[in-house]
Amino acid sequence: MGVATVISTVAATVMSAPPRSALRERIGPTNKLGQGMASLGRPGYINLGHDDDLPCKTVDAMRDRAHEVLDAAAAMGITYFDCARSYGESEEFAASWVASRPEAAASITVGSKWSYEYTAGWRVQVSEGEAHEVKTHTLAQLRRQLSESLALLPSIRV
Repeated sequence: MGVATVISTVAATVMSAPPRSALRERIGPTNKLGQGMASLGRPGYINLGHDDDLPCKTVDAMRDRAHEVLDAAAAMGITYFDCARSYGESEEFAASWVASRPEAAASITVGSKWSYEYTAGWRVQVSEGEAHEVKTHTLAQLRRQLSESLALLPSIRV
């Protein structure tokens, strides 16, 4: 099943659902369906029997695949991309996709989350005692991660 078919199937299921919050009114028009970037932004999310879905897990190969998925999502009218600082390069991949498609910038909304910090350094397997991500709920972490997100996504609604 292709990416567009999966997106189309999911879209048909949820597009008619009523909004669950007032978020849309606060951020402006966007679809009820978004594109998650967790498994597209870092190789450690490729698991549970899906490791062969993307045989090459270099940053460039995963950026190319993320762009393919974002192209398919945009073709279906999806304008909300769900990123996080802990999703590896998800914000960079979304930003580079928008940069290569400037006509899309005005219609794209990127949601990003803070506190979790990606620490795996593009490794799928980490050593014993290490984690792929570390959670830190501090004001300093929020300020640092917000600054990083805004630097990557200056022309996109965040």
